[in-house]
Amino acid sequence: EGPGAAWGISEQSVIPALMQLRKGQEMRRKAQLHWKVPIMPTFRDPALRIAVVTICAYPPGHPLVLPKLTPSNRDAYTSRHGYTLRMHLEPPVLGAHGLGLQHAKLATVLAYLQSGDFDWVAWFDC
Repeated sequence: EGPGAAWGISEQSVIPALMQLRKGQEMRRKAQLHWKVPIMPTFRDPALRIAVVTICAYPPGHPLVLPKLTPSNRDAYTSRHGYTLRMHLEPPVLGAHGLGLQHAKLATVLAYLQSGDFDWVAWFDC
């Protein structure tokens, strides 16, 4: 018996069939990858204009250490990869007209995308 009895199947017949399908799918996937041009993980297209956007606008005296650590971390990351850093340390934040800081990230990323200055915009939390 079992849950598949009403359809005339059992786990013993279904599981091997699923495993065989998976094996075939993996073989097809590997064959497709064989024909693709390999790209080195370190490759960077210097023509792409990429920005990393962060809002780290905590009030003075806030107990979190993020506002002290994040700027140097983001600067090192963007410098290493050739990206542009857009770090917002105080409100008002670009594009966030009247929004609370917690909702400003989408508006800020959208403003940078709409500026036409960047091909890609990545958001990193503070």
